[in-house]
Amino acid sequence: MVRRRSNRVNRARHRNLLSFINKPSEEDISKHVELDKVNESRKEHSSIVIDGVKIILKSPPEEEYELNLVLDIEDSDEIKRGYLMSIEYDGEKGKALAIFYNDEEQKLYFWYDKTGHKPYFLTDIPPDNIMKLRDIVNHKSFEGVEVVKKIDLLRGVQRYLTKVIVKDPLAVRYLRNRVPTAWEADIKYHINYVYDLQLVPGMLYRVQGARMKLIELIDASNLKNIIDTVLGKEVNKDLIKTATELARLFETKPPKIPRIAVDIEVYTPLRSRVPSPNTVEFPIISIALVNNEGLRRVLVLYRDEMEVGDLSEIPSDVEVEFFDSERGLMIECFKTLNTYPLVLTFNGDNFDLPYLHNRALKLGIPQDLIP
Repeated sequence: MVRRRSNRVNRARHRNLLSFINKPSEEDISKHVELDKVNESRKEHSSIVIDGVKIILKSPPEEEYELNLVLDIEDSDEIKRGYLMSIEYDGEKGKALAIFYNDEEQKLYFWYDKTGHKPYFLTDIPPDNIMKLRDIVNHKSFEGVEVVKKIDLLRGVQRYLTKVIVKDPLAVRYLRNRVPTAWEADIKYHINYVYDLQLVPGMLYRVQGARMKLIELIDASNLKNIIDTVLGKEVNKDLIKTATELARLFETKPPKIPRIAVDIEVYTPLRSRVPSPNTVEFPIISIALVNNEGLRRVLVLYRDEMEVGDLSEIPSDVEVEFFDSERGLMIECFKTLNTYPLVLTFNGDNFDLPYLHNRALKLGIPQDLIP
């Protein structure tokens, strides 16, 4: 449980926020500022408008730290229609996890692999010789070997390779170093899964049992006729096939999915130093949130040394919200993200998202409250 702050501390922090933002003179305030107390008995929030920019001051009590997942998510063996949003690996279940979005129901579906696909890597060592390597066959994750046929694109010849199958993708990192040469050993498992099953993220699928079938939203035969007309029937068949596949991808209308973009800023004592998303030493001082329906919010952590710049440069449709605690700022961000099936970031997988996650854990926010 999150430790609760006293109301006295909340009120003191809130007065600091008000005094911080009320730095303009009384004459300026009368011209440019409108102060509106909002539901003070519940959460001591105030909103203030300066130069047309709405600024919200927040000192939320700890009771608001309980989150409810707004999105409707269902674990299903059969999905009538769903856009493939993502492929992940669930370490606890030891299976690939496909996430689909049904735009008609506005619901996310989770589907765990039923094809029996396993992590693996390839080597040119014959299977009999692999079975003599104790470091491999005695490993707890070792499943077995099989021979597969591949095309060597550099030489234009067929090759037979040994497929070393394991239970856990992490085992590939270790076992690949036990053979002189390994292929497909440095590709992330979920990407291998997409390649092997020839899936197209973003396209519409129907799922029945172990089968994921692409739902055609355009007339494939008509599309092929158009391509034949444009390129000519004398063109190489492989080129026509590739053009048809690409045209299907680009001509399919994208779904109307509620989505939000997130970007964080982290304090650092040195401009030349990028904060680590693993050690998360420094506080998150602001989070920007923009959706595809007009929402534009900037969540800012109040700090004693802060100064207000020229707010007239901020677009009038942006809401700036100041928080007196980093926990409150982050949980407000999580509340918002939890209402969207699709989150957009720039380099977010490598920085923003792991920093948010690890920093939240460091501040004592329970794991089940983190998106």
